[in-house]
Amino acid sequence: MKESVEINDLSEKLDLCLRSDRNSVNTQQDMILQLGFSKDYMSRIRSGTRRLSEDIFIKICKAFKVSQQDWFLPLIEFGKKLGFSRREVGWITHTSLPGIDFNSRINDRNRVGQIFDLIEGVWESYYYSVSRFDRVIIKKDLLVINGMNEDGFIECVILEEDIEYRGVCFPINNQLMFILEKDKIFNEIVVYCTNLPDRSPPVLLGILLCLSGGVDDMYTYPASAKAAFRYVRKLDETRRDAELDALRKQFCGYLDPKDVKEEDLRKIIKSIQNIVTQEAIPQALVTKRGH
Repeated sequence: MKESVEINDLSEKLDLCLRSDRNSVNTQQDMILQLGFSKDYMSRIRSGTRRLSEDIFIKICKAFKVSQQDWFLPLIEFGKKLGFSRREVGWITHTSLPGIDFNSRINDRNRVGQIFDLIEGVWESYYYSVSRFDRVIIKKDLLVINGMNEDGFIECVILEEDIEYRGVCFPINNQLMFILEKDKIFNEIVVYCTNLPDRSPPVLLGILLCLSGGVDDMYTYPASAKAAFRYVRKLDETRRDAELDALRKQFCGYLDPKDVKEEDLRKIIKSIQNIVTQEAIPQALVTKRGH
């Protein structure tokens, strides 16, 4: 039995291919003739009631001149590969795309562009784990700030060892707000609120709001922790994926604070401590202003 291929949003991606000017297959009938399928067979592939075999998948890739790996991208990224804007992807595929807006958001494109130029690239992320209760340990992730869309939102990704969170960040007054959703699983939204950096190299200090899965095997609970991001560098676009894979394998995981020797990193670790003594006023987590 031949292996099947599972592509999320396959029907919508086929619609985008039909509207693209990169090939001569522009109608449903063109696609059926080019691939040698019946109308009923194509309808079942689109609806997901018929499995997509490797042979058929390769035929579709050749017909639309789209590489195999691109089909596994999220719908918006797939559409951008074909030359469509975020709004065009939503219009062509009749899908509601993720987005949220606030009156307090700074939406002046020049101002947002200046902020993006300062923070674009890859960052190290540090916060004390909200899910590990066997020991006091720091969670290390990567933050990738990789683009600004036509709505004036800065697009970003959080990379853990084997999980990704995708979303946007945007400035409000003197803060940066991050809202990201766990990719593929879609069972969690995380929020960060940090300072707005005003110098290079930038540093982001703030608060993380997320879910803790370490309290109970069957449930998750709201949790928060101080978080810090340390800027690493901009990515080489020609080697971006390879660089991120290497950084992810090398960096993501856990760090025992007792093992930290580097002075700059010790300062970061001190900034994310969540200890609130009983006599502290106010009895809450309040971060100091970052740069």
